[in-house]
Amino acid sequence: MSTAPVCLRHSAGWWVALAAIAVGLCASISAVSAAPESAKPMLRIPKMAKPPVIDGNINDAEWAGAAEVTGFVSAATIDQYPADMRGTWYLGYDDTCLYLAMHLPIPKGVTLNAQTKDPADCDQENAILFGDHVEIQITPHTAQRAMQTGFGFYKFIVNPFDVYSDWWHNCDRPGDESGWSSGAKVKSTFDQRNWWLEMAIPIVGTMKSPDGGLIKKTDGLELIMQLVNTGSCGGYSFGGWVPATWLEWDRFYKVILDPQAPVMQFAETGNLVDGKLDTLVRLRGQAGQAAIVALEVVDVDGK
Repeated sequence: MSTAPVCLRHSAGWWVALAAIAVGLCASISAVSAAPESAKPMLRIPKMAKPPVIDGNINDAEWAGAAEVTGFVSAATIDQYPADMRGTWYLGYDDTCLYLAMHLPIPKGVTLNAQTKDPADCDQENAILFGDHVEIQITPHTAQRAMQTGFGFYKFIVNPFDVYSDWWHNCDRPGDESGWSSGAKVKSTFDQRNWWLEMAIPIVGTMKSPDGGLIKKTDGLELIMQLVNTGSCGGYSFGGWVPATWLEWDRFYKVILDPQAPVMQFAETGNLVDGKLDTLVRLRGQAGQAAIVALEVVDVDGK
């Protein structure tokens, strides 16, 4: 494997997008400050050679083969958060599961809180929602079908004490959304200034395929996804991968599970609150493959 770190520096208040092409395969990741409405974000997630241990400790070696994204923005104001509130997510997959990890800095003077620490409250969305938590929304269907009964979408809400809900919204049995069980593994660790989370979400044999039946393989699977880290609904922060409300499926990321995808890690954005773009992107392609990196900076007017 070859590693090609890419650094982009520019002093302005930009929406940043980076795309990399490796032997005809495209991977892209974005940090949105005021993205044009026409933007269609997409990320190819690499296949991990070995699944990470779900223990709440984000080991660099374990997640080196995963995509990394940061620069989440306020869903309400489309503003960037300062560095001490900016979360980072990692995404990878294997033959059965989608793997996610998150590191969320906790601002000075803020304490993680949760309305429940009781595992018996799993699947009680409201018990988890009004405290610090993350939200993960996934559908293997189109944006339109995500809102249709019998297709729908899967929503995970997790708090720092590993109490989580997994619901199949718009499921094929209306009224039984919480009856679906993903079998996900979740583990968090935290201290006064950080929250670390790791998750393994089974996809094969648990989620409905666009063609009917259950999903049988992960390679080449296309998903629509939204990630959110938040200090309760209406709390100190609400950072979304895309600045959108929870049912705006036509705005969320298209994610492709691609065994040939290069590893794209969008590690730093710079202090965009002060209009300073100082971006670090790492690219590692497949062994023996040449990689062409294309950088694009788009201002608030889409130019």
